[in-house]
Amino acid sequence: VGDRIRKLRTQQELSQKELARKLDVSVATQERENDSSDPCLDNIRTLSSIFNVTTDYLLGKSEQQRLYHDELVSSALSARLDRNCAA
Repeated sequence: VGDRIRKLRTQQELSQKELARKLDVSVATQERENDSSDPCLDNIRTLSSIFNVTTDYLLGKSEQQRLYHDELVSSALSARLDRNCAA
């Protein structure tokens, strides 16, 4: 996970401090890219949004970085339905 975060962060020319600010965490927490521990689920979701990649890509479960348009629409619809059902 850390290697992928580092790769994506450097591709977008973000410092660890800038990424930590976007995640609303301390720099020490963000420096996990040098560590073997995985970020929490909320941070994985946020990182996925920041880098426009799938959570599976961040977690090393897929080499596919981005969702296809149909998957994005389906995912957004599912999330909306989930929120409506929970209300």
